[in-house]
Amino acid sequence: MKYKKVEKIYNSFKKEEFIEYFSKIGYENSKDLYVGDGWQVTVGDEGIRQFKGFSLTSVKLTIMVREDISDQFMRELMVSFLKGGG
Repeated sequence: MKYKKVEKIYNSFKKEEFIEYFSKIGYENSKDLYVGDGWQVTVGDEGIRQFKGFSLTSVKLTIMVREDISDQFMRELMVSFLKGGG
């Protein structure tokens, strides 16, 4: 089975939120590496990103996911980390 690599940077979320999410759907294999059925994610360190005068917390995820489940995995991740504003 083929895997694909996806790197995503999330702003306005803390590293702990990703650790909690991936711990619920998988398990920690080593420090900051979470593994589940057909996927593994490395949760990067928190950083600060400047955006139009705002300082935002930033976390980089490096995702390796099986191609046959990648759409569903990414969709569930996206929905879990949606934030509304207005």
